[in-house]
Amino acid sequence: MTDAVDTATTTASGNESATSEAVTTEQQTAATEQGQQQAQQTQQEKQEQQAAAPVVPEAYSFSNLPDGYSISDEQLAAFSPVLKELGLTQEQADKLVAFDAQRSLAAQEASQQQAVEFRNKQVGEWETALRNDATFGGANFDANVAVAQ
Repeated sequence: MTDAVDTATTTASGNESATSEAVTTEQQTAATEQGQQQAQQTQQEKQEQQAAAPVVPEAYSFSNLPDGYSISDEQLAAFSPVLKELGLTQEQADKLVAFDAQRSLAAQEASQQQAVEFRNKQVGEWETALRNDATFGGANFDANVAVAQ
């Protein structure tokens, strides 16, 4: 009877071993397939990113600049490497230059306004000083201005 039990145990162990090996093989196959699918997805994503990557021009050119704003060749030569380093397309660079143009022209206009205000203030101070001058101004101011003209 012992022999029958041993044979049954060996047969059962052999079956379990075969089943276990089959499961392990299936798991390995599934893992390999999953790894290949992930590699394909990664490669496909890289290709899509490269295809969707912005096209950085070899040289930037700006022809639609607003009146009163210009970029010299020297400025463009200094500015272009920065644009390339940032990976900007021509369209993105155009937007950046348009923003700089608005900013620059607004600053220029504000500076001109300040210069006009300073001039008007200075001329007013000179006129007041001349009117208050004991020799030139006072009652003699209008007569002295007429002589000067």
